[in-house]
Amino acid sequence: IFLLDMLDNLPRLWLSDPQMRAIMWVMKEIGGRDVPSLDTLCRVQEKLRKTTAISSTKYKSAQGNIFYVNDIKQQIAEVSIFKLLYPEDTPPWMSETWHAAKMCKEIQVDQLSPMVAVGSKHFYINELARCHDGKYVYP
Repeated sequence: IFLLDMLDNLPRLWLSDPQMRAIMWVMKEIGGRDVPSLDTLCRVQEKLRKTTAISSTKYKSAQGNIFYVNDIKQQIAEVSIFKLLYPEDTPPWMSETWHAAKMCKEIQVDQLSPMVAVGSKHFYINELARCHDGKYVYP
């Protein structure tokens, strides 16, 4: 169903119902398993739209132009779950207390950025670095 839904929703390729039926027929003829009917595909697409689509509101301008506006709160909610906020260590101090807590307790080293810049020098995580006093450390 995924591939059929993808074909049916390509932005620059509009397929008619007879074309979709022909594609499904070819899929069945070449041995495709579980090829749905067009009605089943349409029902699944409608269910997906109801559960995952971002709602748009229709507006009409003073000049009579029709346009749609997406719900910004819904868009932010969709994207915000994937955001990873890195802690910031900006000299001479951390500007927010949550940066320190996040750096020390919440984020694993492999999830942080692979490099830290101190002035014009760059230090890489898990690579040996030499201190001013001659000692070696892993930043």
